[in-house]
Amino acid sequence: MILGLYLFTAGKAPFNLKAPNKMALILTVSRDDTIYFRNSKFAVGQTSELLQSAVRHGSEAKVYLRVDARAQYRSVNTLLDQIRAAKIEKVVLITD
Repeated sequence: MILGLYLFTAGKAPFNLKAPNKMALILTVSRDDTIYFRNSKFAVGQTSELLQSAVRHGSEAKVYLRVDARAQYRSVNTLLDQIRAAKIEKVVLITD
């Protein structure tokens, strides 16, 4: 599977990076590697199921992955694996 990945630094993107609506699939990795789906903390192993459920309930199959620049690469890579497992190919990676 080919994963479409777009990378932007918040504040330097050529367009507004805000998610289009409240149904958007927003994953956040904080500086201490805590992971959030929308605004709720969760375990990384739940990612694939959460994303698949959200898409079934009307969310666009596109993930906005907000990553603190100090987060560990391993956390981001694990999330990308989970996104692939959910069969989502469009990922917008936003670093803070």
